[in-house]
Amino acid sequence: MTRRLIAVAALAAALTIAGCGSTEKKTPTATSDVLRIPYLADMSVPDPDVFYDIEGNSVILNQYEGLLKYAPGSTEIVGSLADSWEVSPDRLTYTFKLHPGVKFHSGVAMTSKSVKAAFQRRLDVGQAPSYMLEPVKSMSTPDDLTFVVRLKSPVNPFEAYMASSWGPKIIGPEAIEKNAGKDFGQKFLRTKGDGTGPYKLTGFQRGRQYTLTRNDEYWGTKANFKTVLIKITPDIGTQRLELQNGDLDAIVKSFPASELESLPDSLTVIKKDANLRLLLYVNTNKAPFDDPAVREGLRSTIDVDQLVTQAYAGTATKSVGAYPEATLAGQPELPYAVDAAKAKAAADKAKSKKITLAYTADESGVQRRVGELLRPSSRRRAST
Repeated sequence: MTRRLIAVAALAAALTIAGCGSTEKKTPTATSDVLRIPYLADMSVPDPDVFYDIEGNSVILNQYEGLLKYAPGSTEIVGSLADSWEVSPDRLTYTFKLHPGVKFHSGVAMTSKSVKAAFQRRLDVGQAPSYMLEPVKSMSTPDDLTFVVRLKSPVNPFEAYMASSWGPKIIGPEAIEKNAGKDFGQKFLRTKGDGTGPYKLTGFQRGRQYTLTRNDEYWGTKANFKTVLIKITPDIGTQRLELQNGDLDAIVKSFPASELESLPDSLTVIKKDANLRLLLYVNTNKAPFDDPAVREGLRSTIDVDQLVTQAYAGTATKSVGAYPEATLAGQPELPYAVDAAKAKAAADKAKSKKITLAYTADESGVQRRVGELLRPSSRRRAST
C-alpha cells in the first residue's frame, strides 16, 4: 500500500450556479459591467511563483499566462504566449516562438528577455512551484521573439509543466525590475501584479474582496466583464442566500451537490465536464495509519458507490483508477471493496481508535458531506 491512500470519486461535472432574476437563461456579453462571485477562503498570495493553492487559481490565471496551456476541455497542449515550439531530438532543447505584440499590464512590450527574467525569478524565489524549472541548465534569447531552454537531462513532463495552472507564468518588469527590492518583488506581488492576461489585479483586500479589471489592451479575446469582484464569504450557506438575494451573480465552485434539487427556479445550474477527483490522505507517521495492515483495512471500509451517490448527487462518476481516464487510460483499478471482516480485523489491530477527518475550506461543499459519510456511526464504530 502506498504512503498516500487515494480514494473516493472523480467529479464528472464542475458546477456553476448563476442568478438570473427569472427562469430565462442570460449570456454575458462584451457590454456586461460587473461580475460578483465568492471565494470560501483567502488565497495565500497573488504571486504565481509562490502561489500553490486551489482557492485563488482564477485570480492567477486571469492575470498571468504561460508559454503553453491546455486546450479547453482537453489534455492537448497548445500554444499560449508561445505561438509554436520545437523540441530537439535529444529532448534537451526547447525553442519557443513568442506571440508578437503582447504587452504587460504596465504597458511594456513582452520580449524573450522578459520571459527569461520571469523564469529566472521563479528559480530565485525558490518556492514550491520552482521544481518545474529546476531541470533547466541554461536559457538564451536569440532574438526578441525566440526563447530557448536547455535542460540538464530529458524531462518527460516538461511541456506539461509549461501548460500547468501552476506552471511558470510570465511576470513583467514592473515586479521583476522596478519593484524587485531584495526579495525579487515578493512584497510588491502580495497585493499587485504585472502580467499579460485578460484582467489586471486592481484591488486586494485580504479577508474581504479582490478586484479584477478588464485589460482592454489584451492581445487575445477581450474579457466579457469590465470588473470582477471576488468576495471572501467563508460559509456556503451565506453564499447561497447572497446569490438568491442578488448580492452575488454566481457561485462557481464548492456548492453542495446534494442541495441542487432544492434551488429555486430563479437560479440556473450550469454543468461542465471536469477531470477532478477527491483524494483521501492518511498520516503514515501517526497511529493508527502508521501500520500498513490498518491502512489496508481502511480500504475495506470505503463504500465508493455510496460516496458518489450521496455526496455528489448525480454530478460524478466512480473513479476507475488513480488518475482520470482522459489522462491515463488502461490503468489498474482502485482496490476498494467493502469487506466488514477485513475492516474489523484492521480496527482491532489499530493502536488508536480515534481518527480525525479534515477537509479544505475551499471545497467544503462535497468534502464535508464525504466526511460525514466516512465518520463512523454507533453501528459501524468497530469496523471503521
